[in-house]
Amino acid sequence: MHTTHAHQPMSQANWQWDDGQDKAHAPHAPLSLQQKARDIWWKFKHVRMTAPTVVVLVLLGVYLGTFLKVAEVLPTPSSEGTAGPTGGSRSLLVVKEGTGERKIESGPSGLPYIRRPEDVDLFDAVAINASGFAKLRPPLIPAESGEDQMRAVPFQVISLYPRITYYPGFVDPARCNAVVDQAKKYLGPSGLAYKPGDKIEESQEVRTSTGCFLSRDGDPTGTLAWIEDKIAAVTHLPANYGEAFNILRYMPTQHYDSHYDTFDPKDFGKQFSQRIATFLIFLEAPEEGGETVFPNAESKVSGDEWSDCAKKGLAVKAVRGDALLFYSLKPDGSTDNASLHGSCPTTKGEKWSATKWIHVAAFQKPATTTHAAHADASGCGDANEQCTEWAFFGECEKNPGFMLETCKKSCGLCGGKKVPVQGS
Repeated sequence: MHTTHAHQPMSQANWQWDDGQDKAHAPHAPLSLQQKARDIWWKFKHVRMTAPTVVVLVLLGVYLGTFLKVAEVLPTPSSEGTAGPTGGSRSLLVVKEGTGERKIESGPSGLPYIRRPEDVDLFDAVAINASGFAKLRPPLIPAESGEDQMRAVPFQVISLYPRITYYPGFVDPARCNAVVDQAKKYLGPSGLAYKPGDKIEESQEVRTSTGCFLSRDGDPTGTLAWIEDKIAAVTHLPANYGEAFNILRYMPTQHYDSHYDTFDPKDFGKQFSQRIATFLIFLEAPEEGGETVFPNAESKVSGDEWSDCAKKGLAVKAVRGDALLFYSLKPDGSTDNASLHGSCPTTKGEKWSATKWIHVAAFQKPATTTHAAHADASGCGDANEQCTEWAFFGECEKNPGFMLETCKKSCGLCGGKKVPVQGS
């Protein structure tokens, strides 16, 4: 005779644990962290590894540690838009510059970062020296016309048709202000280049800005020389291939209609040195409007942030210190019709710019030329190699404050003949 016993399920409270060994086996009883750790350690002690396996694991650990270290020091964007570690203790790195030293802030990992990205000198020091790049890849021995130090210049190619390169933060705010302050003393109505036989209009609405020409020779601060040398470095075109800086101020409603910077020989006659490229620097940005637009470019901008004028082509907003390089000629030397460009009307605030027109051949004597070399026996003369050209384009009449002081000979103040104005 069989006796049947009823089995009641046991509650969880009936289970007890003693030193990690179960007295009863509960299928769903949770393991404590301590039990899991002991279980892993027990399994590890009973694993048999050969010597090659140990070596592979050690090398893998070293590689992983290096990777994690690199990932730790990579810069991350901060709330201010600058690159660098966020939070943590910071220290100072010392960067040697010539005979002096400069302190640069770094994060806990020692990686330098820039609190003020607009400081272009500091950007160079950090990117080339403090980063260790110059030590890893030291500068080569340069030729006489080269530079003995490397540069770090951010740029973006925004178009190949036409060829346009954008240089953010090319000039720092202090140097921008210094150029504007110099130009304010010489401003006059901006002129136009007329075709032979065209009537020179005293009042025209094609180019309504005011402006003047400034050269490195007439700048005792060295600001223009610094900018000109940097332009030569990034364009690979010697400084004396460029004209003096054309500084322009655009007040509200002022603009410059679309035009070409090069002179088509069919319209203007043979050029002794054609313009190949333009380097445009924004010295002060307007609050609204003032975009530089390329109507014949391969694409157009769109959106509410652009003016109606800018939407007619590929456009770039003016930002203080930023710069544009665009080519007027194709690689084969013919005029690039896509380089047609203009300055949209400034609708609020002022826009200041500095334009450097660069030619296919030397346009000025080297920068070492002295003022005395342009004067006659009486001491009267031209203080700049471009005086003849400026006088030819009518600058003696349009910009007398600068021209009558700088280009006395070409403007006819030295007793000889004045350079004839184009079209006269």
